[in-house]
Amino acid sequence: MSNYTKATNFTAKDSLSTGDPGKLIKGSEIDAEYTAIATAITSKADTASPTFTGTPSAPTASAATNSTQIASTAYVTTAVSNATGSLGTMSTQNANAVAITGGTINSLSLTSFGTNANGTRTISTSSPTGGSSGDIWYKY
Repeated sequence: MSNYTKATNFTAKDSLSTGDPGKLIKGSEIDAEYTAIATAITSKADTASPTFTGTPSAPTASAATNSTQIASTAYVTTAVSNATGSLGTMSTQNANAVAITGGTINSLSLTSFGTNANGTRTISTSSPTGGSSGDIWYKY
């Protein structure tokens, strides 16, 4: 990417006296200015949907920023680290914070959970009528 730098000082030419050969604007000066402007324009990124090369950088937003600004990898790494570090264990979560959708649980030790008011399934290590002690069953 290049920036345009004017090579000919046209204002200085205007202040020269009439008849001074330096006051004339030459075609080569106009060509040099046009080429420099064209090069500067074509080497700039578009405002809409720019394509970046290399490793673009952005300022890192402060923690808990919730906006449409660009998130740097430093911000994302901190946000993910803070989120996973504060989730706790299943024993410290409420029913709305943990969802298990399959898999295997080894070395299971559960206690009886109360029935949810909204009718959600609950798990108990107590046996229902006719079941064996220690069975896990679902209460609807």
